[in-house]
Amino acid sequence: MTERARDRSQHSFVRCTPADDWEFWTFSNTKRPQFVRRIKEPAAAPGRIIVGLPVRQTVTTATWVATGDRALVPEIVELQLEQRD
Repeated sequence: MTERARDRSQHSFVRCTPADDWEFWTFSNTKRPQFVRRIKEPAAAPGRIIVGLPVRQTVTTATWVATGDRALVPEIVELQLEQRD
């Protein structure tokens, strides 16, 4: 399925499983998530994807972003992370 062939409201989601492999799912605003197939790595999923990782395998940092401008969020978060190092 190419990026053009997909409905723009459709998203791809890749989920890490306890067996250390990956599941590829699709979903949209109007449909429930649909399992597509198992894959060896997230890069095997077509197009842009959302990656889900188990919380036990990640480092999280609570961040407050005092702006309504979504375009500024990545830069503000990056600066806050640099300050914490």
